[in-house]
Amino acid sequence: RVAVCAPLIGIQGWGWAVEHDQWHARVDSIAKLFQAAREDLGKAQVDREVVAAVWDRMVPGLRDVYDIPFSLPALAPRPLCIANGELDPRCHLQGVVAAMAPAQAAYLLHVTAQRRRTLPPLSRIPPLDPFQSTAPPQPHAHAHPEQQSEDLTPAA
Repeated sequence: RVAVCAPLIGIQGWGWAVEHDQWHARVDSIAKLFQAAREDLGKAQVDREVVAAVWDRMVPGLRDVYDIPFSLPALAPRPLCIANGELDPRCHLQGVVAAMAPAQAAYLLHVTAQRRRTLPPLSRIPPLDPFQSTAPPQPHAHAHPEQQSEDLTPAA
């Protein structure tokens, strides 16, 4: 029996990788593309500028607008599990941790908003009386008559 189902996606911090020179493994996996871009740009070797130019040409906004630190928070409040292989050469742990910070903030913001919506203000919570009967709570005296619910318990 499946209790929870969450989609799995692969993510990468494209901008982080370029900024921190951690793009080599990704570039090596599609080397022909980057060699062609290197030649077009008149560079002796693939460097940070070539990598940035390829990403910007292939997917404009990939390193800024659509990069993982900006898109991961959009998943809040959906269930999310972030997993990473510590030695993953294409998605470095430091980049994952950097991408998690904005997502954590978005989830915290959602949880805070939920708590505000579901918890009544302290001034409206009646004091606890340990000697009070277990009878159902009575409507507030200041409630409007139309807002009070009818007693639906069957007559004895």
